[in-house]
Amino acid sequence: MHLLNTRILRFGLAIDGWLSAAAAVLSLAMSSALAAALGLGPAFALGLGLFMLGYGLSMIWLARRRRVAAWALWIIVPGNALWVLASLLLAAGLVLDPTPKGQLILVTQALCVLGFVVVQSLGWREARQATAA
Repeated sequence: MHLLNTRILRFGLAIDGWLSAAAAVLSLAMSSALAAALGLGPAFALGLGLFMLGYGLSMIWLARRRRVAAWALWIIVPGNALWVLASLLLAAGLVLDPTPKGQLILVTQALCVLGFVVVQSLGWREARQATAA
């Protein structure tokens, strides 16, 4: 089933895409510094940057579509919610031992992604209603 890509959903996907792609470029350009701040290996930070770039570009592409596959939203929105949880667990030091700067980075991006979850959830609901009408 494909849902009409409403204005709110399009905004939620686009802002997620553009900010994820921008963060990816920064992560790739500063992978050594990011790795040190987060307590990760440089290869992991580089891989994370590449993943975020692909994800960001995918969200930008979806935001430009007239319709969005419902199954994609079943992956994107819960996936973003899990990203928030994982980021907070990492910031708390339950998996890694991030520096205070790393904790700040993790919590800040978790709050940003939580915003994406809220906007995308509202857009998803609106898209279901618009498609049903």
